[in-house]
Order: sequence, then C-alpha cells, then structure tokens
Amino acid sequence: EEADEAMAEASKILDVRDETNAIVGDHELSIPPDAELLYENQDDDFGPALALAQETRDTATEVTEMLDVLVANRSILTKIGLFGADPQSTADEAVDAFASGDLDEAVERSEQARRELGEAAGIGQERVALASGIVLVLLLSGVVLRKRKKASESTGDRPDEAAGPDETDPNEDDFGLLAGGESNEVVQPVA
Repeated sequence: EEADEAMAEASKILDVRDETNAIVGDHELSIPPDAELLYENQDDDFGPALALAQETRDTATEVTEMLDVLVANRSILTKIGLFGADPQSTADEAVDAFASGDLDEAVERSEQARRELGEAAGIGQERVALASGIVLVLLLSGVVLRKRKKASESTGDRPDEAAGPDETDPNEDDFGLLAGGESNEVVQPVA
C-alpha cells in the first residue's frame, strides 16, 4: 500500500509537470532545473517535490499570463501612458527569475509588469488631459490678446493721434524751447 501511495504521488508530480510543460510551451520558457532534480532525487517522500511542481506550475501560469498581456493590443491612452515605462524589461526579469528557479521573484516581477501595464491607461488619460489643458490655455490666451489688439486699434489708442492733429506739436514741450522749438514771445526778467 505504501508503494501505491508513492506511485500515486509520483504520478501527480508527472501530471503537474506535464501541465507546466503545456503552459510554458507556447512562450518558450525554461522550466527551472530544481523542479526536475527534486523529483528525480526522491526515494520515498514525494511531498516536497509535488509542492515544488505545483508552485512551478502556478508561477508558470502567472508569468505566461503576464506575457500574454504584454503583447496584447493596447489603446492609444495605454501607449501614451507607457512613455518612460519599460514593462518589457520587467517581464524579461520575470522570465529570467522563473528559469533560474527563483519563483517568488518571478511572481513579483510578473505582478509589477502587469501593474505597469494596468496603470498605463490612467497615466495616459492624465497626460492627454494635461496636454489638452495646456493647449486650451494657449488658445484662450491668443484669443484674449487678439481681442485686446483689435480693441486698441479701433479706439485709436495711438499716442500721436490721441491728442489730435492741431493740439500738440510733437517737437515742442510745455516751454517751447526744450525740444528745439522757437518761441516768438519776449521773456521779461523777473525783478
């Protein structure tokens, strides 16, 4: 009966390993060597090997789902939100961690890449809103400046025309002499 239990556990490990191979097959991921070695080196207690095989399968699922999300079509807002972000680099780190057997790191990097992708649409929306606001402010500033210019031209707010043609000689000041003008008046000395 003990042999039957051992064979059942060994069979479960093989089933989980086959599931893992099917999961990673389309994504060209390498199965960590630790999972194979632990199974091959077990004599009687397959519990740790089965736990590692299941963890490897679950991590493979996480990494491959992240890779699927990474290559999926993206909205324009997501593309704008990804300017300056590099989820591909994070995904590569997840793949490398999985291949080396660092399953916790592989899961962490996969989650980080998915977060970057998931947040990108919101960031893109914020960037578009900010850019739209700046454009709107510039357009309104241009409209206001144009209206002011037209208003000043229509009211004749020009310095030489404001006083009228006969009221002021532009070459004379209040005394008539400082600007080089001539005076016909005789100046009497003050006693």
